[in-house]
Amino acid sequence: RISAFLSGIGVTALLQSSNATALIVSSFAGQGMIRLSMALAIMLGANIGTTLVAQFLSLDLSWLMPVFIIFGVLIHYIYGQKSSLGKNVARIFLGLGFLFLGLDMIVHGADNFIDSPIITMMFERLNSDYVFAMILAALITWLFHSSLAFVLLILSLVSGGVIPTELGLVLVVGSNIGSGIAPMVMTSKMDISIFRVTFGNFVMRLVFGIVCVVFIDTILMYLGEMALLGD
Repeated sequence: RISAFLSGIGVTALLQSSNATALIVSSFAGQGMIRLSMALAIMLGANIGTTLVAQFLSLDLSWLMPVFIIFGVLIHYIYGQKSSLGKNVARIFLGLGFLFLGLDMIVHGADNFIDSPIITMMFERLNSDYVFAMILAALITWLFHSSLAFVLLILSLVSGGVIPTELGLVLVVGSNIGSGIAPMVMTSKMDISIFRVTFGNFVMRLVFGIVCVVFIDTILMYLGEMALLGD
């Protein structure tokens, strides 16, 4: 189980999508290649792998965007016409470059919300109802089909002072729950052995989210102490 857990972290860090990992693992479980317990261990690692990717992308990596795009264009120009390997490598670099470009646009696009009275008023109402805020974040993430993009958007809103840290943490918890809805819906009409993996993943996220909201004050206190120790 520990190996399955670690492999889930590694695969999701490479794919940058826990939803993709969920679909791959559930298909393996449906074919009888892995047991349900192993599949859930992989998904638990995948959930942690997503947070590591978010931590990595929260750094200032805008300089990587032009580097990847330039490398992708050069590799495609030099090797793309000669071999399929060169073409695929070029696609990887271009894909990573456009990924960083899109995430950078999401983060900096939130700067326009800082001076908006409508956005400020909306988040003030959410700040008084954590349960509704968590449900709303889950639904938005389900529509986005990407918790990573929504989490980075929340980080930019918190750093810009649009929303307080407490509300930002609740929204991240809700986004984590919402990220488990999409693969569960996709596999709802498939074989039961496939659906068990995505459903179990959603239940783990839901239980963890409820625990976080119940003990939100204690979590914030410990996070504050960790921040002071880091300073």
